[in-house]
Amino acid sequence: MTNFEAILNEAIAAAVVAASDYQEKYGDRSGCGFAWVEIADGRSPFVKWCKKQIKTIAKDAENDREKRLFEQQAERLYGSKHSKYWTFWNPSRCFRRRSEEARY
Repeated sequence: MTNFEAILNEAIAAAVVAASDYQEKYGDRSGCGFAWVEIADGRSPFVKWCKKQIKTIAKDAENDREKRLFEQQAERLYGSKHSKYWTFWNPSRCFRRRSEEARY
């Protein structure tokens, strides 16, 4: 059995290292190349596992509004369907949109 949690954690760790190296080299916090990862096959076992994790987190919600909030939080870690791909936006969590920077 494939350990998808370990794969995801390893990928996030690699993204953090790559983004940190980029920031150290260029001093720029807006490295668009690190902003997303796309998986073309939305029916792969890994993507199915990610979807299951999101549903597991969202099932504890008490109402529809809370369910969507839980799903959005889970999608930050487990990705979401965007266009025709399963997408992980900003997997390193090192880059923020300008609107997010204003809040911090």
